[in-house]
Amino acid sequence: MAEENRDILLKSYCNEQCNTETVNVYGDDVLCDCIIITDDNDRYRLNSRFIEHRCPFLIPLMHFNETTQQYTIHTAIPIDIIKEIFYALKYENINVKDWLQLERILKVANEWKLESVTRCVVQNFVDGINEENCIAVWQMCTKYLTDKIKKVFEYLLYTINASVNNGYNLDYFRLKSDNLFEILNADLLKVNDEMDVWILLKRWILLDRKKRLPYCRQLLKSIRYNLLNDEQKEEIKNDLIKFKINITDDDESTVWSTNTVPRIQRDLLIIIGGWEKNGPTNIVEILDINDRKWRRVKMLEDDRKVAYHECIVVKNKLYVIGGFEGTQYFNAVRCYDSETKKWSCEIDGTIIVAGGSDGRSRLRTAEIYDARKNQWTKIRNMIQRRSDAAACAMNGKMYIVGGYNGENVLQTIEMYIPEMDIWTEIAHMNSPRSGLACAAGTDFILIAGGFDGINRLSSAEILRIGSAHTVNVESMPFPRSNFAMCKMGNYFYAIGGYNTSVIKTVIRFDGKKWERFCDISVARSALRVALLKAWPHPVQMFYDTDVNSTDQRDTSSDKSRSSESQEISNLKQVAENGYQGN
Repeated sequence: MAEENRDILLKSYCNEQCNTETVNVYGDDVLCDCIIITDDNDRYRLNSRFIEHRCPFLIPLMHFNETTQQYTIHTAIPIDIIKEIFYALKYENINVKDWLQLERILKVANEWKLESVTRCVVQNFVDGINEENCIAVWQMCTKYLTDKIKKVFEYLLYTINASVNNGYNLDYFRLKSDNLFEILNADLLKVNDEMDVWILLKRWILLDRKKRLPYCRQLLKSIRYNLLNDEQKEEIKNDLIKFKINITDDDESTVWSTNTVPRIQRDLLIIIGGWEKNGPTNIVEILDINDRKWRRVKMLEDDRKVAYHECIVVKNKLYVIGGFEGTQYFNAVRCYDSETKKWSCEIDGTIIVAGGSDGRSRLRTAEIYDARKNQWTKIRNMIQRRSDAAACAMNGKMYIVGGYNGENVLQTIEMYIPEMDIWTEIAHMNSPRSGLACAAGTDFILIAGGFDGINRLSSAEILRIGSAHTVNVESMPFPRSNFAMCKMGNYFYAIGGYNTSVIKTVIRFDGKKWERFCDISVARSALRVALLKAWPHPVQMFYDTDVNSTDQRDTSSDKSRSSESQEISNLKQVAENGYQGN
């Protein structure tokens, strides 16, 4: 009789005749005619037709009890896994965040051939991606969730160099040679220079030197040798000699990559708006660090011209807050979405605004935007009124520096602690400043330029966290106020500003000295700068192209991908047949 009932269920499933509207996993006892019993004697009740329609793998395991008129399924799988599996089947969602528990659910979902549950689990991994697990998530997506591979791989390429060097990502050292080559050869790999690529490769080899040295020659093709300086080339050759790998000058063209195109810049420095000679502008420019030039980005230009505004980036969205266009002061927030590539007044993220001017008086009020509630909320006022101040965030706190209160130029620095909703005065600068700029480093704030009430300033000073005093550092080459400043990589960039007239010069500071850099194309003051970290589609930004268009970089990337496929194939041959070289 039990066999007959199973046959009926199988036939019903194959003919797809079950009525899904009657399915009720957690419904009344009348509908729950199947009990799953674990080895620990835990029980889980559900409807047999739900199993028939959504989990046919279990149909052969169902046994019908004539006395109780119910089906039973015996399994060694723990009850908590079973509950999550059927919850996911019904709601197409999983609330589990624990990595090990998700792996157990994934194993059962694969065994039971539940594709929808597998996708839910892997999506949870994707949502929780970080520096430690990005390789594991990438490998899961390659197997189970191919539509997410691109975004996950781009995240991996952005973080892998720093995470390996900081000891966060142990999965890196378990990579197979072909996967390693795919990472090290990628255009989007974020490295300071090609020496970083060699260091990553060397660390991978040294973990298991005997087994991994045979792959070294093929993996060297991931290094763009011609972009190295002579000192770096010599260092790598000396390392290879220690590995007993001798590369002569004649070998260079066959061992090293011939690709001379620099890796694609992952952090993008852009300047927005400002005040030109005759009024406000909406021009946006981006710094191409490889070509040492500024490029105009029309796709980012809003219809509204603005100066004396603020810019902030939250979750791949760029916000322009407030500002002045010559006759009108703005209180609106404009948002550019990197996915839709459109400007709107829609906002998302955590943003704090403080001080400024409403056209009549200086302000000390402050507000914070809560994305979950989609509303602005007033927070505690600053200690002093101030406009023309500078602000930056570091370690979860906001710092307001200098400014003008309507009577005096200020030299105080205030800090806001969001958890306590308090402002506290933490330090005095060596000079009062308004129209200044500041930017956060790792554990200090760089403050530069501005106007002290009499003269424009070229001086600069730093405030280290925990100190109540600033320390002077080398002054800028010439005075400027109302300029923009931002840190990218190892440098602080000071851009544009005003010094008897609007200027377009750019200088940068490495912590010890300032140096001249490439000028922006349009002289302006009261401009703002933003750093777009891991911004989607960076090539489009540099060439101001549509996502579907092709450009010079895309063509070279196609050739690179073709070469990469060949090298990966060669690495697989080495793995299968052993190394045949010297």
